[in-house]
Amino acid sequence: MGQYQTGFTALITVWIVACPCALLLSSTFTFGNLLHILAENGMYIKNASVLEKMKKVNTLVFDKTGTLTHSNQSKVEYIGRELSAREWKEIYSVSYHSIHPLSKAIRQFVNETESFHVSEFTSYDGKGISGRVEGQLIRLGSQEWLQVRTGKADNITKVFAELNGEVVGFFEIKNEYRKGIFNALQQLKKHFKLHLLSGDNNAEEKHLKPIFDEVNGLKFNQLPEQKTQHIEHLQQNGQVVMMIGDGLNDAQAFEKSDIGMAIIENENNFLPACDVILKVDQLPKLKPLLNYIQNAKTILLSCFAISVIYNLIGLSYAMQGLLTPVVAAILMPISTVSIVGISFLLSRIFAKTNNLNI
Repeated sequence: MGQYQTGFTALITVWIVACPCALLLSSTFTFGNLLHILAENGMYIKNASVLEKMKKVNTLVFDKTGTLTHSNQSKVEYIGRELSAREWKEIYSVSYHSIHPLSKAIRQFVNETESFHVSEFTSYDGKGISGRVEGQLIRLGSQEWLQVRTGKADNITKVFAELNGEVVGFFEIKNEYRKGIFNALQQLKKHFKLHLLSGDNNAEEKHLKPIFDEVNGLKFNQLPEQKTQHIEHLQQNGQVVMMIGDGLNDAQAFEKSDIGMAIIENENNFLPACDVILKVDQLPKLKPLLNYIQNAKTILLSCFAISVIYNLIGLSYAMQGLLTPVVAAILMPISTVSIVGISFLLSRIFAKTNNLNI
């Protein structure tokens, strides 16, 4: 009878000790802690499975306008025939319906306080915008889209204005780069392949060429479908790609890339479907944030190792009948709480190591 009792006790304690609760909870709590700390630092992840994908990323593809450059701090100059007060207001009215950084720059330059009613407003990705004001067709866009022929070729970003079929002039727009962005890119370059796909012309090529990948890593005048094709080419060559943009003209690229990260300046802005949202003031901290995501593997392995060691030691005693069910039942939640505590502690230690807020 004593042997049966010992065997039954061993069976029950083995069942209790071998419960994988601690292993399951370590993963759940680790990812939960990471998502919370990342959110405290302006990075919002759709779900824990995105974190797993982000750990495999080896190539970053950036948009330029509104991402590397300010969307509301541009130097604008108008060159063309003199416009009447009504014509300025017509340009302002059409640009008012667009959230593209170039439209914002023009709108701030014109600086009207009221606008006309605009009908048939249309945005053409990578080309421009159009709308009607009291029957008059107003179009703002690229030289190619408006089929403007000029004898002078230069590398300045220009938005041409066409009023009822007449190209009246153009806006020269010089973007200002975000503070600290070049240092951030240099840090990222040490660990990732960097590419830039911009819908603008190559006015900024000399500033950007030293940073981005030398072989096809810097492309300008890119339409949305061309950005998608470039990402497909990278993936076909074994790259795991994260596309980083402001969400405008980037929806196709977000969908095609392994991870789509939208940079937001205003929480009320419309955003396409994406995996990650990053506040724009946190963009210079992108490298520490990605480092922290990589640390998730270390945290999980540490928790798993401790849990496995506990189970092995507990099982060795349980199989010999040296543990009672009551003791095993007490030790089980203690081990679970210990794993959760270790996950919590390591998550914060690595956050401090990467100079993140907790």
